Amino acid sequence: MLQTILMLCGLLIANGTQNVVYANHYPQQADQTRQVDSNIKNVVRERGVLESRKSVALRNRTGNSTAIIELVSEGSMVKKGDLIVRLDDSMLQEQLAKQTISMINVKAELVQAEAAIALLKSEFEAANELARLRVDLAALNHQRLLGDGGELELELRKAQSALNVAQQRLALAEQSLQSLKKSDGNTASQEQEMKLQIADAKATLEAAQAEKRLLEGPERAYRVALLKLEMRDAELALNLTQRNFNSQASQAQATLQAMRDKFNLEQEKLGKVQQQLESCQIYAPQNGKVAYAHIRDRRGRNEFVIEPGAIVRDRQKIVILPNMNQLQLKVMVKEANITQVRVGQPATIRLDAFPDQVFEGKVVHMKKYPEPSGWSGGDIRHYAVAVSIKNPPDNLKLGLTAIIDINTSEQR
Repeated sequence: MLQTILMLCGLLIANGTQNVVYANHYPQQADQTRQVDSNIKNVVRERGVLESRKSVALRNRTGNSTAIIELVSEGSMVKKGDLIVRLDDSMLQEQLAKQTISMINVKAELVQAEAAIALLKSEFEAANELARLRVDLAALNHQRLLGDGGELELELRKAQSALNVAQQRLALAEQSLQSLKKSDGNTASQEQEMKLQIADAKATLEAAQAEKRLLEGPERAYRVALLKLEMRDAELALNLTQRNFNSQASQAQATLQAMRDKFNLEQEKLGKVQQQLESCQIYAPQNGKVAYAHIRDRRGRNEFVIEPGAIVRDRQKIVILPNMNQLQLKVMVKEANITQVRVGQPATIRLDAFPDQVFEGKVVHMKKYPEPSGWSGGDIRHYAVAVSIKNPPDNLKLGLTAIIDINTSEQR
């Protein structure tokens, strides 16, 4: 009798599971999977986990490891712009104070460099103007001495006039001597006096001639050379003033540019610290339900717990903010069954938290490559398949598990 009953049960099980693919890789929940109606034909049955199709990870972006000071309770519904996490900013506040002082010092150096440039330009303008005036003065002096109507021309005219007078006096004296010799009443003394006048006139004439030759020759050459030297000195002084300014200006400009670069660098550092400080206040970029980004080991146990006081690394996830209006189930399908699954195929969903309700859904996405093998995966590869859920209840929570039957008879 017992043997007959066992045979009948075996036949019933064999008939009930015809054309049904079981791919349960959650052995701890195998009993729940078996409780589902097993008379469904052409289905791939898997377990899945409820997740958000659009989640935002909020991370530590301070650039340093730091402690969590405040944290919104997990599961809280938040709105866009709400404060979610506050990180310890004490070290950054200290950096901000030091960087601000450094900025003030560099700013003072920059102001000094700018003032040095302005002073150098002002001194150059004055020196350059003076040097140019000296050049202009040398040109005017050359015109005054050697130009038309200048001092040399005037002296030559005076010398020529003196020469003419001396010539006339000599000629007059010579005429007087001749007249005296012809007269009967002349005396020896008168003749001697006249001869002295002639000698004096000749001396005056020779002196006038020598003065003219001097002005036309050596004196003119000397004055020309002296004026050229004066002009050359003035031009050299002007060029030297300009060269000195260019050299000093280049050095001052290089110092100024170095100060500007240093100031910009310090400003960037200050901006970075300020940005890091702002990153200590983490706000919600969208509406959603707060989920802590605990780090779990390969066995699913918490390896790092997100909580106030915990030290989080730079770029480490702190909170996952899913969009609860875009929910789906992540289903891991074995590689032996993945070829039967297509995007668009309908699915039946039974959430473990709602055992008396059945939800409709469909396949909305399939990964092209297998997921990395877990500790219990062995050599079996699994592909992630996303299944939407139609009209989900408002009290769903992320991470809920479910049994999903994908109807593979509809090849979309």
